[in-house]
Amino acid sequence: MLFNFRLYIIYYVNLTILMNKLLNDIMSNDLILELILDFFTKIYIIYSMTRENALKLLREKLKNKNLFKHCLATEACLKELAERFEADKDTWALAGLLHDIDYEETNADPIRHGLVGAEYLEKTGLDSTIVTAVKVHSGHLPAESKLDWALFSADPLTGLIVASALMHPDKSLKSLNTDFVLRRFKEKRFAAGANREQISTCKNLGLELNEFIEICLRGMQKISEELGL
Repeated sequence: MLFNFRLYIIYYVNLTILMNKLLNDIMSNDLILELILDFFTKIYIIYSMTRENALKLLREKLKNKNLFKHCLATEACLKELAERFEADKDTWALAGLLHDIDYEETNADPIRHGLVGAEYLEKTGLDSTIVTAVKVHSGHLPAESKLDWALFSADPLTGLIVASALMHPDKSLKSLNTDFVLRRFKEKRFAAGANREQISTCKNLGLELNEFIEICLRGMQKISEELGL
């Protein structure tokens, strides 16, 4: 028994020396240390998904400023809609903010848009309703929940509202009203990329088009400075 105990002590001492040497090597190697710190920083961000951390992830994934602003605009719409339906504002806002997180990554292969982002967000431990809504907005799943329909219909509306602001004499979101955007909606050639049929699915939320536009416009007006309009 004494012999085994001595072996244990020898093994423990040697292991301690080895670990100390390994730690010293790591600490003296700036590249390895930077990689380790970067790894744990990302793990922290992923598993504490506050809005601040979500923005950090989004800035890593999206370099196009207009696309980034589109995500902010969609977040604002979803947050305002959540208030209208007395839903969880943080959950709905995150869905809006992160819905296009894979856009640049999948730009060359658009059929994967939404799937790559959903898979990534699922790994972060985000609420499954957000993951589902991200898949729905790009047409990979049928919409079922209010959040699904909210994101699906608000996504193209943000583009219509931005285009309306840019053609307004003041070029300002705060100068817009619902009627102005509604008239632009009826002009099919105006901002043709803003899918009118998709926007009109707001009826599945129990909202008339004018009320839907009013809600999203109000949300975007609240962050007009961030959107630069």
